[in-house]
Amino acid sequence: GLIFRQEFTGREHVAPALKRLVEATGETASFYVRAGQDRVCLYRENSPNLLRYHVEEGMRLNLSTGASGMVLRHFTGERVEDLSLFNTNGTVAACGQTVPDIASVSTPVFSREGDFLGALTISGLISRFDTEARAAVIPLLEDLAKSLSG
Repeated sequence: GLIFRQEFTGREHVAPALKRLVEATGETASFYVRAGQDRVCLYRENSPNLLRYHVEEGMRLNLSTGASGMVLRHFTGERVEDLSLFNTNGTVAACGQTVPDIASVSTPVFSREGDFLGALTISGLISRFDTEARAAVIPLLEDLAKSLSG
């Protein structure tokens, strides 16, 4: 994670977006980047809830699971099995792929020049972060991802 932080000068921009997502949803917000066949949690703002999905900044996770994994694979040119899961902005939701009780929604973040930077993600317990809650957060998630572009 430290290597990416040295190359990605966005903490001052990403951290407020993560905090806003947590305040709006009560769930955990993260920014992931791709590192070979892994995804790295570069920045993280944890849910204030005691029951939450917890990953430390700098942790490497499997790239083949979760909404952030799908976004990272798709926008780095890797084939993703079902493109119909993505909306027109490239946002995707996943349930129980990484951990059985966790759902997530992730959207791509691009630089001002159009280069893919990573995946802005919100995740939480399926019992709280249900279908309705996931759908409700998408406009905010996508707006914040666009604001990180420039």
